[in-house]
Amino acid sequence: MALPGQAEVSRALLDIHERLYLEQDGGAVFSDATVYEPILVEAFYESRDYQPAWIDPEYAGEMLQLLKSSEDEGLNPADYHYGELLELREEYRKLWSDKDYLHAKAEVLLTDGVLLYARHLIQGKVDPRTLDSSWNYARRDFVPAQVARNLADAIANRGVAAVLEDLKSDSGFYLLMKQQLRHYRQLAADEQFSPIPEDVVLHPGDRHRNVATLRKRLKQMSYLAPSAPETDIFDASVQEAVRQLQRDHDLDVDGVVGKQSYQVLNLSFSDKVDRLRINMDRLRWIRQELSDDYIVVNIAGYELYYMRNRQLQWETPVMVGTIDTRTPIFQARLR
Repeated sequence: MALPGQAEVSRALLDIHERLYLEQDGGAVFSDATVYEPILVEAFYESRDYQPAWIDPEYAGEMLQLLKSSEDEGLNPADYHYGELLELREEYRKLWSDKDYLHAKAEVLLTDGVLLYARHLIQGKVDPRTLDSSWNYARRDFVPAQVARNLADAIANRGVAAVLEDLKSDSGFYLLMKQQLRHYRQLAADEQFSPIPEDVVLHPGDRHRNVATLRKRLKQMSYLAPSAPETDIFDASVQEAVRQLQRDHDLDVDGVVGKQSYQVLNLSFSDKVDRLRINMDRLRWIRQELSDDYIVVNIAGYELYYMRNRQLQWETPVMVGTIDTRTPIFQARLR
């Protein structure tokens, strides 16, 4: 099965470029696909005179897996043409001729996917200004010519994976959420979620059928060791696990399972995954603006954290606004 020549692929890329030029706003370039970064894609191929970039099938395959791994960052591989590229690869393998256009199409979609993934890692997927105009998070702009050069250099040196890795947040908050995302995504895939009945308030020392379900949930949430016994007794180990859960979720720490604790315990695994993905994106909004030393306020939890060298040095309760007099959301330099 012969690969198409670079000249044929280049001609197909030039044909696609003409359509890209007409679709600068990111409209449908192909009948079944959308190019989301048309300006950047155009700048990239224009800078290389429309010569194909992903010539090595093995390296292109590595990039496919890289796009697939975006789910570990709370992102969606489908946004980066992962499924479309898999279909194109299969279609390409079945054809014996006329491969140049398919190759060019895969070229454009793979380049577009890598560029969009990079943008999301830097800026976040959601623009915070579309949610609230008063939020003053500054989005880092992409300069098309510079991005095109950086991508070309990274491809030439087989360094795309390293470049994207450097764009990921390395804050302790983000890494912890990334770990939790893997954990709850696995639980959502492997286990049927069953809410704990909320018909009784559970106290230390109680013996009740609901305690067995509580124990299972605390194990799933890593508050109880997997080896902890499966009984219906609310013993000291369960009490301490409940107290830790309450501390982590800014609840009254009394070791009693009531309404607020049930709300945390009965949040489904898939809902936890969604919340983690949202908060990971929110951290990407501010990642570029944070120095090694900073203060962050958790409004919902009434807590202030002082970070030094990106490590937690001190925390303290704080007062925040009410529904009518909300605490403003902003970032600023402390002088």
